[in-house]
Amino acid sequence: MNSEVLISPEQYDAGSLNLSDAEVVTLDEDRIKFSVQVNNLHHIESDNYDKKKKSYDANKQLLTSKPIQHLKNNGFRNFTFETNQKAVDFFMELPENMNFTDEEAFKLVYEAFPDMNSLQETARKSGNNVKVVSISGILVDITDTYDNIDDMKSHIKDKNPETFETYLSQDEIGAVDSIKSDLQTEGFDTERPTDEVLKCGDYLDDGKCAGIVYHLYTFGIEGAPKDSPIQYDNVKDLERLQKALLALQSIDVPIRRVILHSLYAPKTAFYQDLPVAEVKEIEGTGDDAFETVTAEISIMHKQFDDLSTIQFDYNEPKD
Repeated sequence: MNSEVLISPEQYDAGSLNLSDAEVVTLDEDRIKFSVQVNNLHHIESDNYDKKKKSYDANKQLLTSKPIQHLKNNGFRNFTFETNQKAVDFFMELPENMNFTDEEAFKLVYEAFPDMNSLQETARKSGNNVKVVSISGILVDITDTYDNIDDMKSHIKDKNPETFETYLSQDEIGAVDSIKSDLQTEGFDTERPTDEVLKCGDYLDDGKCAGIVYHLYTFGIEGAPKDSPIQYDNVKDLERLQKALLALQSIDVPIRRVILHSLYAPKTAFYQDLPVAEVKEIEGTGDDAFETVTAEISIMHKQFDDLSTIQFDYNEPKD
């Protein structure tokens, strides 16, 4: 087998070199890239050519199969097979400008199951196996059977919980982005991406968010600067928090509660209606009666026309 070295061990940090990988490519028409593990004496210890050749052959055979052609005709794209020691994993992507916030995406995947099952049979004939398909990063077990689209949605959601926690439609993201300047004006941190701070709290079986119009989200905000938390009895702090809550209520995203990071409050939550001086007098411990906590504020169906209506729910710190 003729090949050439693309990256040699000399290009690695010699001071930390024990066993290094040299990246190599075959000189035939296949141009298969593989790694050769080389020791300090530049003697070959092992290589992964057989694994890469198997993966290449699987791609070459399966990517020209009828199931793949059908999937392409339905808009799926970027097909790849990766062979490991136990199975062949199959990757593909949804059509451009489509993601799993679209109902059409689930319908398309559901209708693609006959082709994916045929692909599984084609792979099996070549000695490979396709069980789990990654579709735009979402894992789908094609060995399962589903009664209907909603049943499939439920299975996909259960298999990809962390991904679906942050799946938001562009309309929802845009609505939150539209008030970020208002939040920033009131001194809140808006640097985090919206899909990291706006999350669903509970899901229905069909994968939608539970609650009013099936969208019930938790929005996280943080006082800025970070070393200056919101003080529970400070009028100016509460006024800017009030404006932030009203801004969040004004958009067409039914947010149930706000997670407020960095709230300076009494360790005993029962005392949050009392000013600092009274809490110190009751507790008799001075500043030790307070701590910076993370608190929840319920905002759905709430009126915030008065500062006293802002109530913080938080776990009391353990001594």
